Amino acid sequence: MDNPIQNLLLLFRLSDLLLPLSARIPLLLAATWLVLASSQSEALAGSATWNLNPTNEDWNTAANWTPMTVPAQPSDIAADADAG
Repeated sequence: MDNPIQNLLLLFRLSDLLLPLSARIPLLLAATWLVLASSQSEALAGSATWNLNPTNEDWNTAANWTPMTVPAQPSDIAADADAG
């Protein structure tokens, strides 16, 4: 399963069967934290680095960025000061 929410729900169901409540609470808190932390990285998916050899000088060309995406705002970029 690639869906973190489905994985968390499965963990909840399995922990009910296998562990006493005192052991489940820290496990479930840790699992919840991991799901929230993984969703944070998905929220930053628009960040990008300008390629040293862009296909053209157009900011809005995805091929000019790594990964191939156009950043949503200037704070989502990393540019090498020595590149220019």
